[in-house]
Amino acid sequence: MEAAKSNRFICRGPCAQSHFECGIRGLQLTTTERTAYFMDHEHDLENRSTLEVLQHHLQYCQTCDLEETLRDYSPESTLINLAGTFHGLDEIRAFFKESMTTCLPPESVYESIHQCVDGEMALTVWKAESPFCSIPFGTDTFIVKKGKIVQQTYAGILNPKVP
Repeated sequence: MEAAKSNRFICRGPCAQSHFECGIRGLQLTTTERTAYFMDHEHDLENRSTLEVLQHHLQYCQTCDLEETLRDYSPESTLINLAGTFHGLDEIRAFFKESMTTCLPPESVYESIHQCVDGEMALTVWKAESPFCSIPFGTDTFIVKKGKIVQQTYAGILNPKVP
């Protein structure tokens, strides 16, 4: 199923239109509506499920919204990938700023291959194309606690494009 073209994300894993029972007002909300509620109510961010954090993270990484992406992390978060280990918001911000500028800018096209969530842990497998590189295989693992990514690993095959 193809989601809105603005984020260029083709879902081939669990359906992004899954519904959640919202305990806030007893309403049944789509994932998008529930994420929007949490984004409007900063104090409720810690109540997001691992799936909600994952979906928010993927949406805003793919649209290169750095500030929204960083809302998923805490000052104690750690991101590990082949480029190194990044601790805290300042280092994670620098990593994503560089990545969103020189590797996967907003016009990049992503395809989800697989997503799995179990408790506080999530795995996503994906591929992407950008003007700068081709990533035929990428995978991230997340540990989420109190609505924030506290640990993340990333690995992938990155093929730079020759200008």
